[in-house]
Parts: sequence; C-alpha cells; structure tokens
Amino acid sequence: MILGQSGGDAVALVYQTGGETSRGPLGAPEWKCFRLTKLSGGEPSARPWQAGASHRQAQSCVRIVDYDANEASPYSPLRSLGPLRGGSLE
Repeated sequence: MILGQSGGDAVALVYQTGGETSRGPLGAPEWKCFRLTKLSGGEPSARPWQAGASHRQAQSCVRIVDYDANEASPYSPLRSLGPLRGGSLE
C-alpha cells in the first residue's frame, strides 16, 4: 500500500482483494489506484494481510509518497511507521 498525493488529490495504491469495482465485482485480486475523495462504502477485511506480487514497472498513481508499506520503498516516503512495521512495540 502506498499513500500520498497526486494532482492535488489524496490517493492510495492498494492491493484490492475483494469487493466491487467501477465495472462490477472484483474478479482476481489486483493493484488499484484510488482517489480517496471518491471512495465510499469501504470496510476493513477480517482476512489476513495479503500482498501483491512485485511489479517490474514503477507505479504512477502516487506522485508525492507520504507512506509506503514496503520497508524497502524506492519512493523515499515522507513518513514511516518505524517500529510498528514489525507488528510489535517491544
């Protein structure tokens, strides 16, 4: 997941694993770019975290990266979860 800004909008690049798309039900999980002001009805999943396969092409969804869940992010995110990345504060 990558969060940030593009064209003055808050955007997110996420690996969508279920739910609806603008074209109907999601078939297979895939990377999707969302303008956050256009989202509605989103709900967190109770399923375990799923990560998409790595990609060979640089993403173009998020121009200014505030946060990247990828610990080895090539995008120089402005923020980090630091010790929370490992799932524990201890």
